[in-house]
Amino acid sequence: MHKSIRWATGLLTAAAAVGAFAAPAHAETSWYNGGQRGVPTDCWKGYLCVWKDTDFQLGGWGVARFEHSNANWTKTPMAYMNDHGSSWYNNGHPGSFSSVRVYEHADYQGRSLCLDAGWGATWDSDMNDKGSSNRWFDGRC
Repeated sequence: MHKSIRWATGLLTAAAAVGAFAAPAHAETSWYNGGQRGVPTDCWKGYLCVWKDTDFQLGGWGVARFEHSNANWTKTPMAYMNDHGSSWYNNGHPGSFSSVRVYEHADYQGRSLCLDAGWGATWDSDMNDKGSSNRWFDGRC
């Protein structure tokens, strides 16, 4: 009996040590449900809205609003947000073209963050300061 307890204690100690040094298997995302918490300030109906700082904070900049798909944010009036966005909200219309995917690079390339209508992300470790294009589509993420 005493030997079994020592073995179990050693096994738990080893498991805790491995867990303490293990890296997360996926990116961290802080999700935001607008249906439960309300639409963030200044995000117009039918738009993908992007803020410079986390938690929908302006950080001294205005909200970037994208109504249509954009292959390259640097070629839009919202060019200032290219590679600077830290939080996103999809205030799109339910139904046709209601979901949007934000891409790391122009021309819909690289990693992406997908948002259904009424959903946002107050921060995403993979996409922070990396958005460069967006594409609206039918269906859910």
